[in-house]
Amino acid sequence: MGRHDALFRDCLSRFAGVEYDHTGDGFFAIFERPSDALRCALAFQQELPQLDLSERLSARVGIHMGEVVTKDLDAADKRGKALVGLAIDMTARIMGLAQGNQILLTSHAFDSARQHLRETVKDSPIVWLSHGPYRFKGTGEPVDVYEAGLNGVSPLTSPPDSEKAVRVVSYKSRTRTLVAAALVVVAVTIAIVGWSRHGAPADQSPTGLSVVSGAPWIELLFKEPHEQETHQKLSLTSIPLETGSKIQVHVQLPQEGFPYLYYLAKNERPFLMYPKDGRHSGPIRQFATPDWRDDQWQTIAPPSGTDMLLLLVTDKPADNLSRLETRLASLNWPALSPYQYMEGDADSPVLRMNETRSLDPTPVQAPKGILRESVGQKWRDEFRFARVLAFPHVAPSTSRIGGGK
Repeated sequence: MGRHDALFRDCLSRFAGVEYDHTGDGFFAIFERPSDALRCALAFQQELPQLDLSERLSARVGIHMGEVVTKDLDAADKRGKALVGLAIDMTARIMGLAQGNQILLTSHAFDSARQHLRETVKDSPIVWLSHGPYRFKGTGEPVDVYEAGLNGVSPLTSPPDSEKAVRVVSYKSRTRTLVAAALVVVAVTIAIVGWSRHGAPADQSPTGLSVVSGAPWIELLFKEPHEQETHQKLSLTSIPLETGSKIQVHVQLPQEGFPYLYYLAKNERPFLMYPKDGRHSGPIRQFATPDWRDDQWQTIAPPSGTDMLLLLVTDKPADNLSRLETRLASLNWPALSPYQYMEGDADSPVLRMNETRSLDPTPVQAPKGILRESVGQKWRDEFRFARVLAFPHVAPSTSRIGGGK
């Protein structure tokens, strides 16, 4: 076990981590940046199997970003000071949910790490997953759980329910509003990593990729016009977007397929964001556009209103995209207020509304069957998935993303 602990401490020194506590079968450590915590975790998990140990060990990791304070201890305690804060408890809960060889993160730690950690780890690309909300024992609101890992090392599958945590299939938009607002308050500077080790069967192997609910996951990241470094994620607390904002779209599929991502706006020709030339070299499971590895962003410059991302996934490369785009040009959807967005299946999307900010008493109904009405049943049957993410933006302009009419 000494070699196990020595390896972890070596990783800490390489990635600017500070050991706070050694629990006997694990560690608590602190980092200034979530990306450093994740680098440390990935390095440790890759190098642990290389140790010559009589028992195979696997590490489970929880990473959370939150505020902590120091408290003086009595003279008998060698640590001198103690860390105090809800972030410590949340880190332990996230770590306890993880399976062997799994790295789980909460939302702000995940977003920050992914923004800054874009290189591969020893030629292995990092896989980023969303496992959806979990309700932890002793907490009032569900917590969104994410995973970062490596193929062949990490499980890359949703953690199973336990006595202390249960996955939430769905919850109301008001709950999401409250969760997002709370995280904004506590996410300050400190990322904490909790470690635990346990034996694993010799034939343990990673299972297949899994996305909560078996549906594609679409995430819109954006930088406001005056921001150069930091970005936000589209949510009920970060709408509307402003004209001139720069966006990236990240998509993950539950299984391999041929995705086509369109940017749609009223009175404008549909713009194919991915693949750029309309052709695939083969089926894929995830992509980002523009290419996040080169820190590319696309500028939104339409008139103010409601725009939509439309993701279509097929089992084989689509034929005659120009005909499809002509039909998509007639797609109609309701205008959203600045405090609403819409997401989900294109024929039955869900309306999300920030009830704490919206002053418009007029109800807006999510449209039903809009894609079938526009493209026809034959086309619709060719799509394994048809997902939308519609959002409002403000400040009119004469130009538009992807070109003019």
